[in-house]
Order: sequence, then C-alpha cells, then structure tokens
Amino acid sequence: MNTKIFVVAFLLTATTLANRLSAADLHVHLINEAGAAAATLDAAESEARRIWETAGLHLIWTSPPERTNLNDRDTVVVVIRFALHQPPGGRPAESLAASRAALGWIVFGEDGKPGNLIEVSFEALTSVVMSGERLGRHVRELPKAAQLSLFGCGLGRVVAHEIGHWLMGRGHTKVGLMRASFGGRDVLDPQLGYLPDEWTASGSRLRLALSSPCQLYVSRPSA
Repeated sequence: MNTKIFVVAFLLTATTLANRLSAADLHVHLINEAGAAAATLDAAESEARRIWETAGLHLIWTSPPERTNLNDRDTVVVVIRFALHQPPGGRPAESLAASRAALGWIVFGEDGKPGNLIEVSFEALTSVVMSGERLGRHVRELPKAAQLSLFGCGLGRVVAHEIGHWLMGRGHTKVGLMRASFGGRDVLDPQLGYLPDEWTASGSRLRLALSSPCQLYVSRPSA
C-alpha cells in the first residue's frame, strides 16, 4: 500500500475509533448528600465501572465542586440521600428493595423516557448490607474498614442497576444485576454482580448502540 494512503487510512480508522469510544462514555456526577465515607465512594465507583465495562460502557465520575452539564444526554446525576421519599412527579422504575424500603430509583416521565437523576437511599442500603454475610461472617461483625468497602460494593451495584434502567427501560430480569429486588446477598456476592448476557454479548443491541456515534440513551424494555 502507498505510504500516504496508509497514513490516511490509519488516521480515518483512529478518528472513527475515537468517536466510538467517546460515544461509549457516560458521565456520572455524584452528589454525596448523605455524607458517605470516601472509602465507600471509591469502592462504589470501582464496582459500577467494573460492571458496565463488560458491556463496553466507560463511566466517568465527577463530583462537586467540579461542574457538569446537567442537560447533557450523556450525563446522569447520582444523589446519595440519607433516605428516599416518593418523588413529586413522574413514575420511578420499580425500586430495588429487600423489604419496603427502596434502595434507589430513577424517575420516568409520562412519555416513558427516564430522567437523568438517580437517587439512592444510604439508610436502606446500609440496612441491607449489614444484614448480609461475607466469607461466612456477618457484616456487622467485620472491621469498620471492611464494612465501608462493602457499603461501596452495594452502592455501586444499585447505581449500576439504575443506569441499566436509564439505558434500557423499566424491565427486570430474573437473576443478576437487573433483578427487581436486592437482599444482602445480592449486593455482596461476587457471583451476582453481572449484567444480562444479552447486553454484554458481542453484537448485542446494547453493544451496537454504545459503539455507534448516535445518542447514548437507547431506552428499550429489558427481558
């Protein structure tokens, strides 16, 4: 191949790849209203990023005082509240819950499209995590540092679940991260923190949407 043609082809390929990588980035702006510990937030970011990278989506996290464009369609805002109350308008996706206390939600409008605000109840999450076990020991018996890390694991999974609703609609699956409710085992067991196979498989609808230069939000009902 002619050297000049090769260089042009390489540059075109690199530009296309850069566009695809950009399209597969999601900005997550975190507001820590509940005052969760830094170790918990770090663990949450790591867990949510690990989960979504299996589908080719890279999460870019920011937090105040760093600014973000709240109207950007490639941005979701996560607010960690102490507790959740019924939103004033819209309909939340069915909340993750171990009982009646919602762990988190994202509100859908009357047109069926989700907003970009995810809310998480740190009170409910703490209760669920503390009811669980890790390596044969009750979480409440573990050292404080270990508990903070496990809170982060649970927080990351709740956020990752709600991002799933933001992308793919209200539906739930029977197993895995997109199941309708979480208990202590669901937020802690390494074997349960995974996306539906049909989302992560090569050639899946979600992967194709994330790798195209189109708008990130795809919102389709999940199985």
